[in-house]
Amino acid sequence: MPRALKPILLLLALISAAALVLIVPTRQYDVRVSRSLADLGFEVRDHAAFPFELERLDGTPVRLENFQGRWVLVNFWASWCEPCRDEMPSMREFARSFSGDRLRLLAVSLDENDTEIRNFLIEQGITPEDFVVVHDKDGAVSARYGSRLLPETWIVDPDGYVVGRVQGAVDWTRPAILELFEVLLRDGWRARRS
Repeated sequence: MPRALKPILLLLALISAAALVLIVPTRQYDVRVSRSLADLGFEVRDHAAFPFELERLDGTPVRLENFQGRWVLVNFWASWCEPCRDEMPSMREFARSFSGDRLRLLAVSLDENDTEIRNFLIEQGITPEDFVVVHDKDGAVSARYGSRLLPETWIVDPDGYVVGRVQGAVDWTRPAILELFEVLLRDGWRARRS
């Protein structure tokens, strides 16, 4: 190989490696995502999501692991909770902004009975395509997650790790939130491991 060709090949290899790093999602820690989560009022978390199985209103069982490979927002709410009622329209629009095969909203209701949930969903115009709605009848799942303030939303990555949590009502249609989720869906992200 000619001597003059070696530096050119080395340069091409470095450029190729840099392009690969920029193009392929890395699921690595990115301080900008961490900062964005914090600026939006989310707590950064890094632990496996607690597995659970709850039933839809029709009695069909749903497990958190059914959503492996997608981002999931696990939202604890109740129809009697005013902040939950205020948050739901923006959450519905947020859910409609993203493909269900990339991100799914799992709405975990703490209502006493299914009738209250059904009436609320009809009132809000929420369809099964918008959310997967399950009923935490005894509150065991919300207790396991340590939810004390409704609404509360946990962000679970495609590998089943919790990367963030937010307590209280959020306007899910805010441009900064939509941009953050575009980045998460495009590039992935995992909190810094110690």
